[in-house]
Amino acid sequence: MTLSPALVAVDVTGAPVTIPAHPPLVTGALWVEARPDLDRLHVLAGDLLGALGKRRDIAGKGRNQQDDVRHAIAWATAHDIDHLVVTEAQRLHPLILTGLVRLAGEVGARLWLLHRPPRSDAFIRALSRRRATTAELADVPHPVAVPIAHPAPAVDLPAVPADEFLTFRAACTQTLPADDAARVDAHLRAAARTCDEALRDHGASRHTVADLLHRILNAAPADAQLTIEVRALQTAAWHHDLYVKADMARLLHSEERPRIPAVDADAGLAAYRQPHRAITVALTRTGWGLEDVLAVRVGDAGTTLTTTDGAVQIGPHTARAIRTQRHLRLAEGAGPDQQLLPHTPKALTKALTEAASDLGIHVAGRRAERTRDHTEGALRALGVTVTRLP
Repeated sequence: MTLSPALVAVDVTGAPVTIPAHPPLVTGALWVEARPDLDRLHVLAGDLLGALGKRRDIAGKGRNQQDDVRHAIAWATAHDIDHLVVTEAQRLHPLILTGLVRLAGEVGARLWLLHRPPRSDAFIRALSRRRATTAELADVPHPVAVPIAHPAPAVDLPAVPADEFLTFRAACTQTLPADDAARVDAHLRAAARTCDEALRDHGASRHTVADLLHRILNAAPADAQLTIEVRALQTAAWHHDLYVKADMARLLHSEERPRIPAVDADAGLAAYRQPHRAITVALTRTGWGLEDVLAVRVGDAGTTLTTTDGAVQIGPHTARAIRTQRHLRLAEGAGPDQQLLPHTPKALTKALTEAASDLGIHVAGRRAERTRDHTEGALRALGVTVTRLP
């Protein structure tokens, strides 16, 4: 439902006005300048999306210009924007101003119009007709940064020997300085405990090994940490009667190995104006298949994403994308049992492929189209095989 927003006019005659920097995860207020000769609301909506970090030079900038208006409303709502601030507002044509008032009403935000001479009579009448209140420039709210939990610092680990997992621990003790060997051993034992618990709780199978390996790789660890954690996985699997053979040279240099940490990928995906792109890439990166992504319903999405398996671990930017997509679907009349992402597998696969070219975030786009189980093939591509011991 569209509400009539509070309209505040701010006369900035003779005062310099600088649009403040918007933090990556902004909330509170959103500032934008009205362009000269602005004759389409979608252009202003595109500028609002730009203030939210959306880029025009990557995939998703379609020909349906009205999509920018819908997306601007949905993203601003997801970011809890309470104030829309438009500088050089005297440039606004009355029709554009009418559309902007409607847009602010959809968001539920107060609309601040910063204006200076020359002001047309039509602009003055529009302010009067809408009973705009007045305020000083110092009263105008500024963008606020949402606090983001900093990720755990990278583990400081030394280079480790290339021994196989059966002799790896002894080789580290023999070849590394005592302090380095102790840090490696502590990390190896902690990683082995984690893998052992997963194999015990979820079953000692190729699927569980694949999930654990994917989780290790997804953190984009340095070579030493990756080697230690793979050796830990091999050791834990051995005690569950599974022989995990790993070609470490192939694994370390594999194209399938994620190079961008999850927190950086989450921030990078914020550049997309179409939220389904960020959601698809983020969930695929965490190990979901496209069938799983397409199975998510509108009712699963809120401030986070909750499925029958529990809450999904996602970054703060992807959480905003989920809220945005939910807003778009509800605006279309979708019910809680309908798809959150009403797209074809081919469209989602294309989004994965474009994320690699747009942002350098590589996920398994070509394999994602397949409906058959590709666990064994995915492991083999990484130089890993799993054999059950007799």
